[in-house]
Amino acid sequence: MGVKISKTEQLIYDSFYKLRKNNPINKIKVTDVCDGANINRSTFYEYFNDVYDLTSKLERLMIIDSFKDFDKQEIIYCMPYEFLTDFNNCLNKYMKELTLLGKGRERELMFNIEDEIDNLFEDDNEWINNYGCNYNICSFFCFCFVFCGLKIFC
Repeated sequence: MGVKISKTEQLIYDSFYKLRKNNPINKIKVTDVCDGANINRSTFYEYFNDVYDLTSKLERLMIIDSFKDFDKQEIIYCMPYEFLTDFNNCLNKYMKELTLLGKGRERELMFNIEDEIDNLFEDDNEWINNYGCNYNICSFFCFCFVFCGLKIFC
């Protein structure tokens, strides 16, 4: 992952993801994650409140990393097809992982995606205002695109 995280966090994420592949989130215990990461429970709680907090933070890291190189300013209105293609390519970077993490908690995943898409466009109010558009419209458009692309909803 391109987002800066500590080695301990990465161990926790890796352990959790392995467990999540075979278990619903409500069956995963902090102790199981800690055993897989070879850490103490107190270390886990330095970073996360529980496995739901861990899931949410992992999703957000994947979403942020997916869109870190996304250059929306150059193409969103001028070349909409290229915009959608690039947006889709960014999204596909972690599609399998996000689909797995979101299974059984689709609503929370969609809130995380929506928040991060809002953050993506919120920084560019000046550019968006020059086009006479509101960033909420841009983020809503992208959110709809993401929603249609996630396989957990089909």
